[in-house]
Amino acid sequence: MNSIRPAHHIVLAVCLLLTSPLLSATRDSTADHQSSPKQTRPLERIAVIGASATSGWGILLRYMDEENMLSSKTISMKEIVEEVVTVDDIEIMGKGDGMFFMSPQRAGAQQVDAARAFNPTLVFALDFLFWYGYGNRDVDGRFIPSGKAGEQARLELLEKGLEMLDTFECPVILGDFPDMSDAVGYMLAANQVPSKGTLELLNTRVKEWAASRPDMHVLGMSRLVKDMRSDEPFVVGRQQWPSGSRSRFMQNDNLHPRLDGLIVLVQESGDLLAEQLEDVDLADFDFNLIEVRNRLYETRKPEGMIARPYPGVN
Repeated sequence: MNSIRPAHHIVLAVCLLLTSPLLSATRDSTADHQSSPKQTRPLERIAVIGASATSGWGILLRYMDEENMLSSKTISMKEIVEEVVTVDDIEIMGKGDGMFFMSPQRAGAQQVDAARAFNPTLVFALDFLFWYGYGNRDVDGRFIPSGKAGEQARLELLEKGLEMLDTFECPVILGDFPDMSDAVGYMLAANQVPSKGTLELLNTRVKEWAASRPDMHVLGMSRLVKDMRSDEPFVVGRQQWPSGSRSRFMQNDNLHPRLDGLIVLVQESGDLLAEQLEDVDLADFDFNLIEVRNRLYETRKPEGMIARPYPGVN
């Protein structure tokens, strides 16, 4: 049987003493690396979901060539988010659905599933809830009656929309319910519009629901629409606008925003996010409406054409 001589014992002990701290440090470093995944910021991967306003309903970028031939391009909130957010190396997905009102539960589920698969760090859902309070069909597809029964049906429908938004594991900016009764006779039927009292209940529920969820941030769409209707000066997108500016932001159907309206909604969202999220700053957004609009036209301009916006429209 071989034996280790005393001198060899001493050498072996010294080696163990020298290497043990190194091994321990390596283990600690590895453990730290495994327990500290890469930190993400809210503006890294943005999902945009919603209904017709998000889809850019009625908004066209118009161009003209040397022979006065016209060309136009559609645009959605996704493209506007791309221009308003100034952070480099961000990914943005999604678009709204102009037919959302046909089946809010189906359309909403499809959008939420697609957005969740994208693993977003932030979700824009400004008009996602709209058809969970407006419309004329309840959760089972039956016509919503008037009176108290109709009020309850709309509140039940809202819960379905809130449940979908609750599945996100990141900050979500959502809009409350504006009073769009001026759109009756244009884009909305009278039986699609909740009563004033029901509208208040819907907004109260949204506010209470979001208050208990730190990741939910409510943009006051009801306040913005009211301000624009008041024929008084108002502030939106960190800019002061004079009285009588409503037509600049709203289409003639009294329901959908114009291009400038969609831009200021995204800017207003940025203002809210910078106020409520630690890792978001005002410097992450461009609050100059004219510059944002000009970039939208320029970066999407067909070769050999120049921008020719519709007079007084976009």
